[in-house]
Amino acid sequence: MAIMWVSVTAVGVTYGASIMVVTLKIDRESLSHVIKTGISVWSGVMVVLLIGNTLRLLLRRLRSIGVRFWTPANCFEGPVEA
Repeated sequence: MAIMWVSVTAVGVTYGASIMVVTLKIDRESLSHVIKTGISVWSGVMVVLLIGNTLRLLLRRLRSIGVRFWTPANCFEGPVEA
């Protein structure tokens, strides 16, 4: 999974560099703003993925040593009123 994100990031950087090379000097100011915004958004996405994958890994490790959290099987245990 990490290799995929590295390759997608590399393609994005290459695409951005090629756009910057072919952009006229007059339009470089607005392109710079767009690139900065894109980098900020991409960094945010990567942070969300990092946090999500870290939590998933932590839950798997805790389950493997016997710590149980919410499971669908015991969610509805208890008296049921009709």
